[in-house]
Order: sequence, then structure tokens, then C-alpha cells
Amino acid sequence: ETPAQPPPFGPTSRATQPCTRRGMPCGYPQILRGPTGSVPALAAMPPDVLNGGTIATLIDCHCVCSSIADAYRFERREIGEGETIWYATATLNIQFKKPTPIDGPVTIRARLIERKPKTTLFYADFFSHKGELTCTGEVLSVRVSKKWSDPKGFFH
Repeated sequence: ETPAQPPPFGPTSRATQPCTRRGMPCGYPQILRGPTGSVPALAAMPPDVLNGGTIATLIDCHCVCSSIADAYRFERREIGEGETIWYATATLNIQFKKPTPIDGPVTIRARLIERKPKTTLFYADFFSHKGELTCTGEVLSVRVSKKWSDPKGFFH
């Protein structure tokens, strides 16, 4: 008997999806701002360019959280319902296309490319506040045990 298909995931996911890592919603633009009057905390040099490591982290977080959300949807459960589903990064590939200005919120659009029983592959497009594509990424996430979601940490 063929298992029922999950509800449609849609062509893109957005950084405002109801998925969190360590209690913080992924992709909130507020994390890109430093204290008023100072160089933004996540800037590269020059100070108006978003740091590439920060961009990679945002893409990674968004795609891993999208993998978690997709797994819940595939199992026809609400996020957080029943036994915890958790994914971790297996591979992360980032292609920087042009500098990303730091003076506004960014948008990440992720697409589910492949779902297997223990892994998911997402592609992501990263846009500046001006709507320019500045970066793309690919994240392969692997399903891990609930120990990974322990608030005390993995190594305690």
C-alpha cells in the first residue's frame, strides 16, 4: 500500500515560518542590526556590507528549520506535536554573487529539492532589502536523534 502524500509544501518557504532553533525564530531581520551609532555587529569591512559568515549561518538555519518543518508536515503533524523531530547540517554550500548591504532586512527563499527518509536537500536564494539576489546556497540536512534538541546541550 502506498503511503498518503503529505500536504503540499509550496514552492518556497520563508524565514518567518513557525520553526525555531534554541527558541529564536529563524531569519528575523532584527539580528542583523547592531547598537545605534555603532558599526553593526555582523558587518564585514566595509561596515555597510553583511558578513559572509553571517549570510551562511542564516541560510543554514533557515534550511535546517525548513527540513524540520517539512518532516513534521510529511508526518502530518503540527510542529512540536509528538516526539521531537530534529535535523542537523550535513553539507553547506554557499555561492556569493555580490555584496549584501546591511542597512535593511534580508529575505531568504528556500526550495525543497529532495526528500529522503533521513535527509532533505534545500536550495536557498538570499536577497538584499533592495530585492537583489546576492547569494545562493544548498543545504543537505540529516535527521538526528532527539538528544540534539536537549536544552542542556549535546555534550552534557
